[in-house]
Amino acid sequence: DITLVENNSVEDCTFEYYQSVQKRYSNVSVVTWPGTGFNYSAICNFGAAHSDGELILFLNNDTEVIVSKWLESMVGFFARPEVGVVGAKLLYHDGLVQHGGVWASMDQCGHFGELLPGNDSGYMDTLQYPTDCAAVTGACQMIRRDLFDQVGGLDESLAVVLNDVDLCLKADRKGYLVVFDPQAVLYHNEHTSRGRDEQDVDKELRAIEEQSRFYAKWNKYLTRGRFINNNLNQYDGHYKI
Repeated sequence: DITLVENNSVEDCTFEYYQSVQKRYSNVSVVTWPGTGFNYSAICNFGAAHSDGELILFLNNDTEVIVSKWLESMVGFFARPEVGVVGAKLLYHDGLVQHGGVWASMDQCGHFGELLPGNDSGYMDTLQYPTDCAAVTGACQMIRRDLFDQVGGLDESLAVVLNDVDLCLKADRKGYLVVFDPQAVLYHNEHTSRGRDEQDVDKELRAIEEQSRFYAKWNKYLTRGRFINNNLNQYDGHYKI
């Protein structure tokens, strides 16, 4: 089932598309988030509440599928009962890596392999073969429904920033693995729909506040050397000395 969550759209063509896609496909439904402004966590929680699959895939509206078997690849990892969350390999439209999994250290997070060529195998083939990591981005993030419910879904106090990482770290605390799947490949047109927070003073202040709250919560659990060798820079997604 595909659930499209309408949130504050204004263009007529968007609503025309909603009508046509629901008529064409019986497994597609559109639900309207009743909130105001933009709260990614609340929007996703609302969408999850209007679906009933055993697996939930959160997928941004600024993504484009590249490989045909992406969904099957991601779902396959859940045959392993210890896997809780799976994320995809995301590229910019120029072919460079946008997301190869997320590293998380005290007071800072980032993406593994960012800006490497899309066909680069990465450090020790980490962009070519599945790897465990601290988190995966919410732009294309799959999670077990029972786990999602168990951890209380996405934290709605983190409206925009780090809510996806928070969800993964909550899964980790419950004993589940977070897996980066490089066989599921999509484009992610990051920032194209909402713009960058740093371009708006109010958005930037909100982002700083959310980051501060996130790190106050998680810093004590972010262990050095767990996903990046202890001899390497813990604050660089390119595995540097």
